[in-house]
Amino acid sequence: MKLSEIAKKPIIFFPIGPSGTGKTTALKKLKEKNPNLNVFSLDILRYKFYDKDDYAKAWKMSTEDKDFSKKANTEFFELLNQRKNLYVDNTNLTPMLRKFYSRMHQKDATSLA
Repeated sequence: MKLSEIAKKPIIFFPIGPSGTGKTTALKKLKEKNPNLNVFSLDILRYKFYDKDDYAKAWKMSTEDKDFSKKANTEFFELLNQRKNLYVDNTNLTPMLRKFYSRMHQKDATSLA
């Protein structure tokens, strides 16, 4: 890949840390400077898919839904296809999870949808 191609590729941010370490705070600061920054968040998807007002209920429902990961991945691919910078607002603690998002970012996202 040429440097000019790399420069055109959107940036994907992977903050790493357990809950309460400032990942979402960092996101808010980035969004102030770049309002077009896309955000992928399993928490947001839980609200969206299951219960917009009750996170505990939404989380429980997401753990019971065997298709939650598939639906979340579909949302991730849709965001990648927009070809904008993307902030993955999850804990991202395991190398396996980071590797998944990174590999999908490196591939041509249009072929994944």
